[in-house]
Amino acid sequence: MDIEKINSKVTSLQIQLTTECNERCVFCRKYTWKSKHIPFDTIVEKVEKYKNANLQFSGGEPTMYSELEKLNRLLIEQNKKYKVFTNGLLPGTPAADVFVEYADQLSISLDAMSNVVYNEVRRPLEKEFALDRVKYLARKFYYKSRVCMVVTSQNIEQVLPILHFAMENGIKSRFYPIHTNTEGMIPSKLQLEVLSENLGKVNLHGVNTNVTGIVQEGFYDTNTKFIPCFVREYSRLVDEDGREYFCCYAINDNGIDIDGKNEIDKANINVYTPYDYCDHCTRYRYANETGIIGDYL
Repeated sequence: MDIEKINSKVTSLQIQLTTECNERCVFCRKYTWKSKHIPFDTIVEKVEKYKNANLQFSGGEPTMYSELEKLNRLLIEQNKKYKVFTNGLLPGTPAADVFVEYADQLSISLDAMSNVVYNEVRRPLEKEFALDRVKYLARKFYYKSRVCMVVTSQNIEQVLPILHFAMENGIKSRFYPIHTNTEGMIPSKLQLEVLSENLGKVNLHGVNTNVTGIVQEGFYDTNTKFIPCFVREYSRLVDEDGREYFCCYAINDNGIDIDGKNEIDKANINVYTPYDYCDHCTRYRYANETGIIGDYL
């Protein structure tokens, strides 16, 4: 097996910089872990290993990474293109400001347009003006941002307000179904029917969004056949410990592979081999239900 040839085909490298976060989202438990920051040398190693890959940085909250100044210098000196997944509540450090300023894309979490619902779902450590700060960042960088919502039974009524906010400000929008039913978070079929009816009244022509996929794809498991997954040919994810995976679904809902069974060196790269976590993947389920194989997000 030609390892260099395999590595050269990877076009997407997501690096989880830290477990630290300034929010306590109801659908995430990462904030309960011991504080970790990926060693900077590990980042250098992975960037060199997958030199053809576009970079993505996530967390936790990546702008809280302890060696962000070093990372900024690396990215700027090497003229790297990169995307940042952020909750939008920047810590106010110069390094964090530079990090988002130089990013080619920002993926900003926005789970409600109501302050009450936002604080209930995202549970920011500093609640005052939290939602305003997120909206400000999205508007400031509207040309390179997309707002991303995790849709649950608790916030499904916020889908349309978020969609309208994005449309009014020329921002892309992405809506992802919660893929765990912790504490009854999956919306009811009635909630989805109401959303579907209301979406039918919105003119989405020319709008960069996947919102209709929420009701078309649904949250409920179906009898599916295996669809070849080509993500594992071009995608890699590196966690805070430097372990490699094919994708974010290879680690569980809270971002950790407890027994290490899904690490890339223990998995089969064969695109025709399904894993037990594949059914949770929105791309995989969409391909099953539509027969369309590709990145619809």
